[in-house]
Amino acid sequence: MLLREKAILRTGGGRDSSGQPLPYVDVPTRAEFAPLSAEESLALGRNASSVSYRMVFRYPDVLPAAAAVSWRGRQYNLVGPSMMYTVNGRVHHQEAIVTRATG
Repeated sequence: MLLREKAILRTGGGRDSSGQPLPYVDVPTRAEFAPLSAEESLALGRNASSVSYRMVFRYPDVLPAAAAVSWRGRQYNLVGPSMMYTVNGRVHHQEAIVTRATG
């Protein structure tokens, strides 16, 4: 597996059982990004666009859908939780769909 790009996984946040806010944790990692789709639309002066990537990475825990990824200076959101892939009973890598929308 080729892990080429630097990325930062932002996990945590939310609230604990007593209602106290939990801190965010930024975890630097290396990942491979493959483009899935890109869309642009121009309507009523808005320049809306969205782009999606498949991100392949190594991380010990499943990332929840609330996690975010910073890559090349931009923040992307996960589309659902990450998916773990195992080989011989061990986690080999994870994959997630990340998207960014503007406009």
